Amino acid sequence: MPSASPSDRIPVRTGPLTAVLTGGSLRDVRVSGHRALDAVYAAVRDPDWATVPGELSAYQVEVAPDAFAVSFTCRHRDDFTWQGRITGQGGRVIFELDGRATGRFAANRVGFCLLHPIELAGRRVVARTHAGETPGHFPEAISPHQPFLDLIGLRCEVAAGTWLDIWLDGDLFEMEDHRNWTDAGWKTYCTPLRRPFPVEYRIGDQVRQAVRLAADAPAAASPAPEPSTLTIAVTEEPVGRLPAVGFSVAAGPGAADRLRALRPDHLAIEVCTGPAGVVNRESLARAAALAAAVDARLDVALAVLPGAAYPVAADLLAEHRDRLGRVTVVDAATRTTPAGAAAALRSALLARGVEVPVGGGTLANFAELNRMRLTAGELDFVTYGISPQMHHADNDFIMDTLLAQPHTLRDARRLAGRRPVVIGPVTLHRAGDRPDPRQGTQFLAAWTVGSLAALAGAAAVTYFETAGPAGVVAESGARTPVERVFAAVAGLAGQPVYRVDAPHRQLAALATGAALLLANLRGTEREVTVIDRGHRRTIALAPYAVASLPR
Repeated sequence: MPSASPSDRIPVRTGPLTAVLTGGSLRDVRVSGHRALDAVYAAVRDPDWATVPGELSAYQVEVAPDAFAVSFTCRHRDDFTWQGRITGQGGRVIFELDGRATGRFAANRVGFCLLHPIELAGRRVVARTHAGETPGHFPEAISPHQPFLDLIGLRCEVAAGTWLDIWLDGDLFEMEDHRNWTDAGWKTYCTPLRRPFPVEYRIGDQVRQAVRLAADAPAAASPAPEPSTLTIAVTEEPVGRLPAVGFSVAAGPGAADRLRALRPDHLAIEVCTGPAGVVNRESLARAAALAAAVDARLDVALAVLPGAAYPVAADLLAEHRDRLGRVTVVDAATRTTPAGAAAALRSALLARGVEVPVGGGTLANFAELNRMRLTAGELDFVTYGISPQMHHADNDFIMDTLLAQPHTLRDARRLAGRRPVVIGPVTLHRAGDRPDPRQGTQFLAAWTVGSLAALAGAAAVTYFETAGPAGVVAESGARTPVERVFAAVAGLAGQPVYRVDAPHRQLAALATGAALLLANLRGTEREVTVIDRGHRRTIALAPYAVASLPR
């Protein structure tokens, strides 16, 4: 296949090992049909941990029934160029990187990353280091820190009696639990984080690495063809209750009429407080007015600057006591709640006759909650945020973050004890980035159906913004796809959500007593058979389509 394009998705196979070649990476690596790796790829990360894109050229592919070979050149700006070669033969795969700095640049990481799928939780793994081999398991609970260090290889159980052997050459590697950021599994990456970074590269500096894979499995069988129709079964087993849904207040127009129809439980805003009082008090007043207009509570996240006086902040919050709901307090710099902060703010509010839940945790990702010394005893609720683009931005990776959201909720509930878990802000884009252009598309609607189902059991979730480029409501007046999703669940907070047996990387399903929301999580049309209460029906779902079916 010398004319293959880097944009093609090319299935390849050698022995029991199968994969999909996508540009300069391997995706969906399987052993005897069992998912073993989500991806193997090389990355250049700049000093801010942003990924420096690579441009492929000289792309050559040869595929035989039981072997393959791929070669290419990858250029990252004018800074770094590497020759890549991937070969598969005799049930083994070798992925080689031979790179050279073509300019002076600084980077936090240059080299290979491997993504282990979330389905391996609890499975056995053997960590290979220069000191020998150590048996262990992929963690069930989300590990706050690296579960395996100084790796030169791994031996991973992907199913009973089926293993994938991995050897890593050219650097030391370590593994991080990326469920902390709602990625769907673990990442093994080159260059331990304990080493100083960024690294300064000079012209001519070389990077040479290799990843070698080998299957240890029963005799290879022909992979089962993907069924033309996907099947889901709706059960009567409750798995949680639908969380109360709210939205973050945007800086722009409020769109009160459209928002009121969605019956939000709350609107949320972050304000900063310092020695001179609340910095953005006008924004707080506008948010309170919008909350009143849509008949919602006002949830406030108080970001505390050095030297802040809680009584001064409590005075202002007390002005909105009739609308005030929950209050979260965090340090403005760390985005986490310092010990004693919630108690100090609660005391100041009570002195002014304001009795509302005061909680904490983090406004950042679950990783920060998982790593902090949580003083849950002084909190009325525990909170954390979600962004699906902390490490990857392509459609499939974002959709797969839905698999990790229930893991974060499960572990947050453990950390919180008996206290409610309140999740937010939930954003499609990373904090500080521009709003994602997919915000107003059917893609986000499908992801949101999956998120609502994944977070069943949370007390409340704050999604996106009220209006604008990151909003639920479009400034143009057109009804957005995600607005339709929230309209379908309006007024259902607290209702039971039922377990749905489904291929969760392909479909998302939110089942309540009266209706089933079904979403296609992939960019290809799907035919889906739904089995519910003894009835069977088949529907067609366009890419990222959402269907609402009565039960």
